[in-house]
Amino acid sequence: MIAILSPAKSLAMTRERELTKTTLPSFLNESEALVEAARKLSPTALSELMDISPSLAQLNYERFQEWTKSPSRNKITASIVAFDGDAYKGLDVESLTNEDLLFAQDHLRILSGLYGILKPLDQIQAYRLEMGCGLKISADAKDLYSFWGNRLASALQSELADGVLINIASNEYFKVLKHKELTSRVITPQFLDAKGGEYKMIQYYAKRARGLMARYIISNRIDRPQDIMNFDLEGYGFNQKLSKGDNWVFTRN
Repeated sequence: MIAILSPAKSLAMTRERELTKTTLPSFLNESEALVEAARKLSPTALSELMDISPSLAQLNYERFQEWTKSPSRNKITASIVAFDGDAYKGLDVESLTNEDLLFAQDHLRILSGLYGILKPLDQIQAYRLEMGCGLKISADAKDLYSFWGNRLASALQSELADGVLINIASNEYFKVLKHKELTSRVITPQFLDAKGGEYKMIQYYAKRARGLMARYIISNRIDRPQDIMNFDLEGYGFNQKLSKGDNWVFTRN
């Protein structure tokens, strides 16, 4: 069983954490090709492409210029430590043990616009490149979905073999896996909160809950999908009535 999570836009590259092991991303050659395409864009063009402020565009322009396949030690951080968005606040990496992180290394994958698929202990450099942005790499790769093609689904399927994929990634990122190479069963947890007399998906809470689910899987060493039905962090519980097939709904009042 493997769970997939989206990356985060915000980063904590200077966060300190001693790790017993680190690894390298699997698709560094592809990452280099993406960086080469992004390097050609001005800060203004990056601002328009990513729909970000001029200051953020300038920061990411500089990041692309400095990116290298062989970075110095002070420029890299393990992906699970580096990402710092809402989901990762739910994951709360700082409270996970090194044994937890080693389990995560085998059971959690982070999808990435730049790196493709990341293991939690893969060392990454600071970047911002959302999967849904329209970066054109070549005539045959008009965006990141077409660039990655079936690579990520094929790589993930090789790891899964006959296992089950737990999809706690956003639709923007899961879309990159919708290829025939991904033949495993996919379970997609959804997280709804009570509001106005009905259950609704509230984006901030849903993002945090995805991280909480990843944490629950890791800290409880879950490798059977049925065991995630017991997920109960921060008041959520499995709602059998609202769940249909492999869309598993967790609600909170």
